[in-house]
Amino acid sequence: FWLVSVDVRQHEARHRETCRELFRPPERSFEDLSIDERREFFEELILAREISTATDEDLSADAREVFNTLRCVASVSDHFEPAAVRDLVISNTENAVSAIELLALARVACIVKLSEDGTLDSPINIVPLFESIESIRRATEAMECLYRSPAYRKQLAARGMRQQIMLGYSDSVKDGGYLAACAALEEVQRALVAQADRYDIELEFFHGRGGAIARGGGPTHNAILAQPIGTVRRRIKITEQGEVIAIKYGTIDSATFQLERILSATLEASLPANALTPARTIPKTWSEAMRELAVLSRGAYRSLVYETDGFVDTFYAMTPIQELSELKLGSRPAKRSNTRRIEELRAIPWTFAWNQNRVLLGSWYGAGSAFSSWLSQPGETRVARVARLQTMYRRWPLFRGMIDNLSQVLVKVELHIAACYAELASDVPEAAGIFERIEAEFRSTMRGVREIAGDRDVLAYDPDLRERLAIRAPYLDTLSYLQVELLSRKRNRDADLEAIDRAIHVTVNGIAAGLRNTG
Repeated sequence: FWLVSVDVRQHEARHRETCRELFRPPERSFEDLSIDERREFFEELILAREISTATDEDLSADAREVFNTLRCVASVSDHFEPAAVRDLVISNTENAVSAIELLALARVACIVKLSEDGTLDSPINIVPLFESIESIRRATEAMECLYRSPAYRKQLAARGMRQQIMLGYSDSVKDGGYLAACAALEEVQRALVAQADRYDIELEFFHGRGGAIARGGGPTHNAILAQPIGTVRRRIKITEQGEVIAIKYGTIDSATFQLERILSATLEASLPANALTPARTIPKTWSEAMRELAVLSRGAYRSLVYETDGFVDTFYAMTPIQELSELKLGSRPAKRSNTRRIEELRAIPWTFAWNQNRVLLGSWYGAGSAFSSWLSQPGETRVARVARLQTMYRRWPLFRGMIDNLSQVLVKVELHIAACYAELASDVPEAAGIFERIEAEFRSTMRGVREIAGDRDVLAYDPDLRERLAIRAPYLDTLSYLQVELLSRKRNRDADLEAIDRAIHVTVNGIAAGLRNTG
């Protein structure tokens, strides 16, 4: 009784800790091994006939959970249906060792078996997930090491020389802002496909998209067509999350429509380059402009989010992040560890919180500074630079999608309401200055998007959506003002905090339903 394959996903740090407890390198402790030595140790272990491991009693509860999950996968594969669990995804992959470690664990758990002739019998795919911008930039280095690994080559051979790679949109945007993440993802896909071709490996991308623009959201059909030429080869894997599932697939008619759109886009994107219109070829000047905009955008974004004193306190004060952490939703805790650091906060609550206070910061912040700085650089007139961006918008699907997505989120930003949330942070000395920077960046981003799209009004390309948002606005605004009042009462420790919490959760649900892309 099964419908589709189930993915099993685990953080690479938990795999590493399980390996540390399970295996005993000869003569040295696990911690003393360099990255290369760890890789060599696990490669030998994967191809060994006999493997010595610690007993279950020696494992911590966390390590036992990780290993027992893999044993369950082995049991399902052996006794029920091998295709029921196909992909083992490694969150936060940073180098090749993460994939080699998981392959070693799969070997010991008897998912992957060593045949008499020395080949591997493997019913699963090892799927590295590159999430931060830095890990995305190093993805080709990690895959190069894997493609050269004798043990991993046997895993690839067992899977028909196919490799799946997952790309993280949420964490890359949270790490460096929207423009920087889009540029990094576009560039790495081109590089990874060229690399796989050199090794005669069939590559499939798994796009970890969320509902919000800050998590890779937007029209799926357009997003598929905007992928770099040659990176969609008859197959594409995409996550659909949260309220997006109900909106797109809640009825037979809507589900049929969405699946037809995805199928048609995948077929069109799979056409060879010479069958496509010349407008989809990317001149070098466009790629250079995109790269420069990404650098400028990331600098502006990280300057505010990670380098500004008081930003963390301002964020916790002017958003309902604490209340979101208490909601009975989501598959994981809001934080990876018990700290207030932005780095440890998961991307979903980060995006959700900024959407609730109507700032939607992660979806656009940094873009305005990038446009403004790039257009004013010496060596070329501003008019010529504007004309180049306008041409990119008309002829490059990726860039057009980025600008249109920015238009969609900018029209949802309501700074007059956000200012009420900012008053909740009045006890934070730096809060007023931080909110002024947000206001200035919003105005700059709005000017840039209008200039590039050539429209006086943002979202002019979709008047129906503008009308729907205008109809919902009075109800959303009322809920937002109510939420601000409730948050103020809670923080002033008014009576009946339980009732206040329940009311806050109701407003959270209402605002999320109105925005339609909560994260």
